[in-house]
Amino acid sequence: MKTQNIFNKINLAKRFGEILFFSTFWYGFLVPETIGQTTADSNSAVKISRQYLKDEKPFLALVTMFDYLKKNETQIEKLKPLIDKIITKTGTLPLYLYELSFLSKIKSPAVAIHVSQYYFKMKDYAKALEWTNYVTNESSYYPEALLVQASIYDSQKDARSLPTYDQCVSTADKYIRLMGNEKLRRYFVIIKEDCLINKGRHLYEEGKFKEALEQYDLIDKVSYSWPYVLMDKGWSHYKLRNYNRSLGVMMTYQSPLLGSYFFPEGEVLQALSYFQLCLYKDANGVIDKYYKVYGQKANSLKDILKKNANSDTYFFNLVYKDKSEIDQHPYLSNLRNQLKKQIKMNIHLLSYFKLTEEMDAVNKTGKGNKERDVQALKIVAGQMEKVMSTHVKEYITFFINSINYYSFEMFNIKLEMISRKKDLLYENKRFIASRARGSFKNVERDETEYFYQFKGEFWADEIGDYAFGLESNCKTIKAGDKI
Repeated sequence: MKTQNIFNKINLAKRFGEILFFSTFWYGFLVPETIGQTTADSNSAVKISRQYLKDEKPFLALVTMFDYLKKNETQIEKLKPLIDKIITKTGTLPLYLYELSFLSKIKSPAVAIHVSQYYFKMKDYAKALEWTNYVTNESSYYPEALLVQASIYDSQKDARSLPTYDQCVSTADKYIRLMGNEKLRRYFVIIKEDCLINKGRHLYEEGKFKEALEQYDLIDKVSYSWPYVLMDKGWSHYKLRNYNRSLGVMMTYQSPLLGSYFFPEGEVLQALSYFQLCLYKDANGVIDKYYKVYGQKANSLKDILKKNANSDTYFFNLVYKDKSEIDQHPYLSNLRNQLKKQIKMNIHLLSYFKLTEEMDAVNKTGKGNKERDVQALKIVAGQMEKVMSTHVKEYITFFINSINYYSFEMFNIKLEMISRKKDLLYENKRFIASRARGSFKNVERDETEYFYQFKGEFWADEIGDYAFGLESNCKTIKAGDKI
């Protein structure tokens, strides 16, 4: 059946999505050349840039340095360590303000990982791989470079992908132990988990579904990645024909703790699982609910996109402003929560917040050319807002498109059920069983799993791995026969 291959179609799109979420386009060189350090004197430019960095003004340091380097490209090589030191403070978001032709001349680890991600997104895997080689194993960007490399190998069916994922995990682990800053530590945790998940997806594609589940089970339930890996676990159970466990995994999304997560794909997986158990009434119920709920969500979100199509602030404010200050639309609220839990968005918002603090500090101190510095930071801030705003719109658009895509898959499931019902009618047969409550005897589990009976508690208060106990209804008998 065609719908059983849905996971394979979207698997590569999922792989590396967290890391590359902000690598879809370049704005070009948007920072005017007049706002940074304009002198051609190397010592003066570097001195001013270092002083900005020392004064906790890394964004001015970056503008000053890049403005100088555009006119003095021969100085790039010896200034690479300072460039990376500055970018470590600003984050990579300001790099989106500069054109690729300029950034490609700065082969420092921080810039290299940024450029390699761009080429990966453009599916120019040869160039993406080349740029990861500029990230040395002494650099803190090395785990991310390994993730890019492994993803490239995976896309090309190269056997080096699995050992590279393993190396990514061990290297990220080293930085997790070293990091004192919680946000940076979380960044390396996400890198590690992306490598584990992508390794699981690789094993899934090879038909090693149990081994894939072992990788997914390494993701901690308190991790931001865990709600997303549930989908992968559900598909693996489905491929193992453990439809009760697949349904149970999808039911986990009903927990109040996961209230902000909703995935159209999960509804398809539920419908398919009921379909494989020949519980057509249940499958139809899921499909009808999907069209009612998700159709409404898609139309509502389309209206919001259309209404605010020309706004540079509306979508940026969705992720930047306090919840009480933004549109209280329930669907937007859920998407906002999902976006803000993505580590890249989290880090870029932190970068923007640091920029606003720097702007406030410049306004208060009044040192140097205050008017020029404030103007420079305002331009950088405005373009950073546009970058994040564009990606919020892309995220919402992707969600709407996925609803439409899975609507078609739901339609296929419905057609298949109609066809099978007709076959039963023509053959004068019916299914042997009626839909009944589940039983423990229909639940498959291994020696490491045990049942916990909920007596008095509401099950959704617990985050665990659930399973249905439904009996397959696929055995048929003659229509007039008694059981």
